[in-house]
Amino acid sequence: MGEHREITALQSWTPEQQMQELKRRMDVTMTEMMALEKPSFKSKPDDVTVVLPPKNGTTWMLHICHQIRMKGEEPDFEDQLDVITMLEVSEKLHGVAPDARPQPATPRIFASHLPYPLIPEGGKRIFSFRNQKDAVVSAYHFFDSCLALKGRVTLPIFARAYIQQVEKHMQELVMWWEHRHDDDVLLLFFDDLKEDHPGCVRQIAKFMDVDLGED
Repeated sequence: MGEHREITALQSWTPEQQMQELKRRMDVTMTEMMALEKPSFKSKPDDVTVVLPPKNGTTWMLHICHQIRMKGEEPDFEDQLDVITMLEVSEKLHGVAPDARPQPATPRIFASHLPYPLIPEGGKRIFSFRNQKDAVVSAYHFFDSCLALKGRVTLPIFARAYIQQVEKHMQELVMWWEHRHDDDVLLLFFDDLKEDHPGCVRQIAKFMDVDLGED
């Protein structure tokens, strides 16, 4: 009976209430996640900063880059942030500046959701982008969990609330697209990683200047 009452309560939000509550919780979370300040350090020439908008394949790309620098060794971490530093949260999570935190191998890998102008100068930058319809669905499931919505907000309502983030992501794609021919920038797309994973791994390894055998 108690479970039935809880389910009924979870399903009782009107569309207007869904939108209002979603925006309130999302605004707080995005503000905490996105400290829009440019890190003060300058990257070393071989540093690799992996930059993606949220829910565009960050975890997958970081795993590829880390496995490349580890030459395919078995994963040696419980959480990626144990071995990779995220620019926006390093001081909050680890109490040190991003460039002061040790990493298990070279090149150092940094992760970020920051826009192009806020990425530290120097080093190499990998930007990857995903079909935004897929990114919205991924964000929907992510926020449903991290905001404790428990299915009370429908996907169409979420998409309406999230559209401003999609617009920001498209603006970031335009900024990075203008630098796609720069020697220190590698621009990839999520679908390319799916369709030609070995080819993309070779391309990323070459860009990182890591010599990998076929094995």
